[in-house]
Amino acid sequence: MLVVFVTMEDGRACQFFYAPVNSRLQEIAKRCGDYLHALSPERVASPEFWSELKSIITEGCGLLELACSSEILRPTIESGLHFELQPDDPRVAIVQELQAGARGKFSTATFTPAGPLTYYPANEELD
Repeated sequence: MLVVFVTMEDGRACQFFYAPVNSRLQEIAKRCGDYLHALSPERVASPEFWSELKSIITEGCGLLELACSSEILRPTIESGLHFELQPDDPRVAIVQELQAGARGKFSTATFTPAGPLTYYPANEELD
């Protein structure tokens, strides 16, 4: 994961976030294919089948939401940052100024989660 900080010469500052599609999300996406084809009635009747499906979909949705929250589409400054911003986002003006040649200072912070990311559904209470 990457955070890019931009500070303009006039003191304005903003930041942008990049979260990759991690290997766990890729694994979950591949596993979902196991649930898309004709299955034996015994397997579908099993409570474990539905429990496992719900579990991987819940985890996958959280990881997908994180990956889709990225504002940076390509994460390297050297090859050019590519942003996905809404037109009314105030950072658009800074990006446009940078594209027009205004000077700004870039700094970055990267972080790697030490373990699996935990997903807490917003509509459920935590114990």
